[in-house]
Amino acid sequence: MPSEKQIAANRLNACLSTGPRTEAGKAQSSRNAMIHGLAAYGGGLFAHESPDEFFQMRDNLLAELLPQGAIERELANRIVGITWRLRRIPAIEAAVVAWVQARERHEAGFSMSNLRLPGDPANVFAKESKDAGLVLGRSFHAFLTEDVGAKLGRYEANLQRQLSALYAELGKRQARSEEARSAER
Repeated sequence: MPSEKQIAANRLNACLSTGPRTEAGKAQSSRNAMIHGLAAYGGGLFAHESPDEFFQMRDNLLAELLPQGAIERELANRIVGITWRLRRIPAIEAAVVAWVQARERHEAGFSMSNLRLPGDPANVFAKESKDAGLVLGRSFHAFLTEDVGAKLGRYEANLQRQLSALYAELGKRQARSEEARSAER
């Protein structure tokens, strides 16, 4: 337990903190709490994800779901978000495998300076590397230290249950709306 003197010193030091000053520092600190993006609703896109691909998927889903009214639109938007997060799981699994394989190669004495992942033109272990897949794999490996496959499976199953419940609720609401419209005719 910290002493009163330590608490006072910590408060004084906190008053001196200015936080990140550069745009890069601010962007990094804005993602400090993000670990993997599977559990959070509305977590946005990762740096390596295509906004065009996301908007195309969203537009296609909304065109099929045909939400009417605010509640149906909210349900449809949640379906879009969960569908997008479910699409991340295969990439995360591949990134975890790539990271584990790379770490094992390093531990076996292979040179890290020559290690490259398939399709990666840069050295993935260089500090300036922008390989988002490897960074994602390393993040997941650190977060899910034991039985990665089972934990990813649980995230996937949870997302699937949420998606099924949303589809069911949207279907019920749309059926009731259709019945009401039919009764008015």
